Amino acid sequence: MRCRRTGHGKGLPGAGSHRCSPNRAYAQQAGFQPYPGLRTREVAPDIEDEWLAFYDRVSSSGMSETKESFNDGLKRWYRTQCSRIGPEGSPLLGFVFEDITERKAAEQEIVRSNQLLQATFDSSLQILQLFEAVRDANGAIGDFDWLLTDKQWNDRWGPRAGQRSLTENPAVVESGIWGKFLEVMETGTPITHENFYAHDQFDGWFLQTIAQANDGILLSTLDITDRKRAEIAVRESEERFAQFANASAAGLWLRNAATLAMEYLSPAIQTIHGTPPDAILGEVQRWAALHRARGPRRRPPTPRTRASGRDGRARVPHPAALGRRIPLDHEHRLSPS
Repeated sequence: MRCRRTGHGKGLPGAGSHRCSPNRAYAQQAGFQPYPGLRTREVAPDIEDEWLAFYDRVSSSGMSETKESFNDGLKRWYRTQCSRIGPEGSPLLGFVFEDITERKAAEQEIVRSNQLLQATFDSSLQILQLFEAVRDANGAIGDFDWLLTDKQWNDRWGPRAGQRSLTENPAVVESGIWGKFLEVMETGTPITHENFYAHDQFDGWFLQTIAQANDGILLSTLDITDRKRAEIAVRESEERFAQFANASAAGLWLRNAATLAMEYLSPAIQTIHGTPPDAILGEVQRWAALHRARGPRRRPPTPRTRASGRDGRARVPHPAALGRRIPLDHEHRLSPS
């Protein structure tokens, strides 16, 4: 549509301009067909002052401007482009109106979806990161851009959206994580793995699941450092006890208090009872039969044990006793004192 600026009616820029040559599309979008020669306020008496200033600014500067707005009466979104027609001082203005209601609805849906996705991310107890592949002209992946990071990540290391993975964390290459990214992108099959990562701003054990998400990666990470340290401590404690038990001439055994099942027998059991430990584990009746057949055995008393009245008994430390001392009785059984 084309308008001619004729003056500043009512003291407002553009108030005196009138409309000319509207086409059919304008009539369809506006819902009416204005007659040529009608002034702006005659066609739209409730027009805001900002629109009149918009017209006047374009007319004065000669620079085209675009404006998006929502029409309450029509309940539609419009994109308006205004340009001056002709040289400086020309009274003519050209307008292009575009109904963008469907586009704005799609944009708002994208915003809602992103907000929902971010809320889902932020409610997770795991560290979630969404990446998009950066490809060269041949389609080869050269890096990944961060698209989203959740609250768990942001609270520790700050937002990363828009940054490059290899720029911020180059050690993913030597750690093997980069290779797993490329493998998942090639095969589409998720990978779950544990790894110790002590590079960049990280220092700990992590459980990661790498999954393809469109042309990118969804990385789910759980910090398992405390769990791994506890597992290592338990393993080291068990190894120390095994070293002690394997070196001891006394037969040591452990069994479950609830089920009475044998859970451990030291190598000395074979020397004492003549039966391999593996043949007795889990065999409560066989263990009981061995003891009934052999009867109790005592160690030869020593001057020390004879003086203390603890004939045939000794005390040995054991991790399961939680710091207490436990007696080794004449049947070579570990039990709390």
